[in-house]
Formats: sequence, structure tokens, C-alpha cells
Amino acid sequence: MEPVYGTAIRIARGLWRMQGLRFTVTGVEHLPTTGGAVVAINHTSY
Repeated sequence: MEPVYGTAIRIARGLWRMQGLRFTVTGVEHLPTTGGAVVAINHTSY
């Protein structure tokens, strides 16, 4: 893992925790174990 990427992930996770945000990930078993993947995020409007 690149140093910048790891740092960015740790900062983002800390910010999410401080804001009380929770994420649910489904379908992880469909991701390839090697190579790339496109992740599309669906959001709900209130």
C-alpha cells in the first residue's frame, strides 16, 4: 500500500467515526481477489 493512500484512508475513517457515519457493504464476495474493479455507490435522498 502506498504511504499517501494509507494516510488518506486513516484520516477518512477517523472523520467518518467522529461524524457517526456507518457504511454497509454488500456483495463483497463478487469482487475479484486480483485485478481491478469498479465500485458504484448508490445514495438515498431524505
